[in-house]
Amino acid sequence: YSTYGPHVALTAPGLGVPGWCDGAKVRYCVQGQGGTSSATALASASAALIWSKHPEWTSNQVLRVLIKTTGRSQKGRSVRSKYIGYGAVRPRANLLQGKGDPGDPDISPLTGKKTLNTKAKKSAEKEAEKDAPDKVTVTDSSSGDGDNNNQLYLILGIVGGVVIVAGGVFGLARVRRN
Repeated sequence: YSTYGPHVALTAPGLGVPGWCDGAKVRYCVQGQGGTSSATALASASAALIWSKHPEWTSNQVLRVLIKTTGRSQKGRSVRSKYIGYGAVRPRANLLQGKGDPGDPDISPLTGKKTLNTKAKKSAEKEAEKDAPDKVTVTDSSSGDGDNNNQLYLILGIVGGVVIVAGGVFGLARVRRN
């Protein structure tokens, strides 16, 4: 709960997260546990939910929407805080309200630099194939989206780690303020 700095991109709740109250898993309650494990689960679940709604998006687009829909003011989202990054994840802003522009699939929202994203290119190629019904396409079943998945896991891992750290700092700051 004490790490902060320029590497923090997003936060997620880590304290006061509901959990099972009994061994029978019948009812929920807020327990004293939580922290980085809860924050990581919430951050990665947020990314997974957005990606499940938009499977054609690249990891850059999912991360960009997570950043653009954080729980901070519009002005605050453009400046990264060393304690909470761009803000707390709010997947409902995209899932239920349609907010968040995914932007360029090949530009990282963290660095602003071009990254290798094969998923967007493959989607465009598939669309082009639909327009040419007389064209026969042979694909190699052993090739897949492995490169893009590796990039996704890397980004989700980084986001999860940053969220864990930032959530801890945020929680500690709240406790000290009270």
